[in-house]
Amino acid sequence: MSIRKLIAAVATLMTIAFVSGCYSTPVMPPTGIIYSNIDAPTSLSIAGQDLGTRRGEASCVSLLGLFAWGDCGAKAAADVGAINELKQLEYNFFNFLFVRQSLATIAYGD
Repeated sequence: MSIRKLIAAVATLMTIAFVSGCYSTPVMPPTGIIYSNIDAPTSLSIAGQDLGTRRGEASCVSLLGLFAWGDCGAKAAADVGAINELKQLEYNFFNFLFVRQSLATIAYGD
């Protein structure tokens, strides 16, 4: 199997999973199949709230949908920012042709 066919097969499978609803988050803005770089909150119920004085970020990465690593959990993000009282979580989703994808969790608090 050529590398082009492999990449096409992986992209097709990722697109099917994406469209079928297997890929979802609490707040999902529109994404692009070729390129995405999106910041969004995990909840819309923070209007007018203080986000706190500290910020921490944790991320995980995938290459070709075949290899993935990292800890993008809320606790990891809070630990990076030395946050004891978590007030809000946001995320950043990045995709370039399904070759490289990343998800970063951003924690705010005190």
